[in-house]
Amino acid sequence: LGIRFNPMHCIPLKSANGKTDWMLGIARDVPFCFGKVTTILQVHIVNSPAYDVLLGSPFEVLTQAWSQSFLSSNQHITITGPNT
Repeated sequence: LGIRFNPMHCIPLKSANGKTDWMLGIARDVPFCFGKVTTILQVHIVNSPAYDVLLGSPFEVLTQAWSQSFLSSNQHITITGPNT
């Protein structure tokens, strides 16, 4: 992606599968676009994770996210721009 990150901020991250990886650093103030919503995130960079992007509680709080799960296994997630 060509995102610059600071390698001086490395912490261990434990995945849901129990695997612990050391983060390579943090990229600050990275814009992410989700449909019509753009938000600025702090991104932890991990070498060879089992996921492309992992969004957690800080993202959910920032975007006031809420989800609906259906019997069909579909899931709808609604987010609100943090500046609205």
